Amino acid sequence: MAVSVTLMEAYMIETLLASGMEKADLIHAIKTEDLDAILQVDDSFDYLAFIKEAKDDFRRVEQAIQSGYTIKFISVYGIERLLNIKFALEPGKDYSLEDHQFHGIKLKQDEFTDFETMLSPNWNITNKKTTNTKVTFDIIHQTHSPS
Repeated sequence: MAVSVTLMEAYMIETLLASGMEKADLIHAIKTEDLDAILQVDDSFDYLAFIKEAKDDFRRVEQAIQSGYTIKFISVYGIERLLNIKFALEPGKDYSLEDHQFHGIKLKQDEFTDFETMLSPNWNITNKKTTNTKVTFDIIHQTHSPS
């Protein structure tokens, strides 16, 4: 089972990985409290606070980076931002966003598996269609019924 992280932890992890930092280097930087190594990759978050909090529960953060994670709670905006950070997807271009529902998201099989694991339990994946290389799907909040 995947460990849980906050949305802000997910943003920081994914921003650093998307900016080219290797998982092993990120884990090492957290473990050794090497803020400079992180700031050389990205300086858009308060990574010092992240490092200090991660040190308190290092195994959870290490597992999240190595094996994936579930986000404790995520909003529409959080999903939108995460799709952009992790997969470089944009609303209106790569999928549609209507009435707090995401339609027509396309990811590679392995990306979909990662995303499905990340998605907090207050969201459902619907209309999933799989081809040899891609998965197309929608995301709706649990309070909405599928269209």
